[in-house]
Amino acid sequence: MKKLNLIPFALFLIVSFNSQAGKQEYFNKIDIDQNQVLDKSEFSKHMKKYLAKQSITDKTIQNKKVNNGFKRKDSNSDGQLNFAEFSSQK
Repeated sequence: MKKLNLIPFALFLIVSFNSQAGKQEYFNKIDIDQNQVLDKSEFSKHMKKYLAKQSITDKTIQNKKVNNGFKRKDSNSDGQLNFAEFSSQK
């Protein structure tokens, strides 16, 4: 079995964004319905694309990473991520 080099989600967020404006622009891009929050479906689509680009195509691994990442980011446990939660370094 191929050994996977996984970049932690928090590191991905830090490396991906250069500025607060850039973070907001990226958030708006993946907020499909433009309601200023990401639901789990929007977050999942985003993460699965990212993971596939990292050659992580196993659906079980993808789902685990999505679920863990969403749970970790959703600090108020309301089932959605606002911009502050999404851009936090958790």
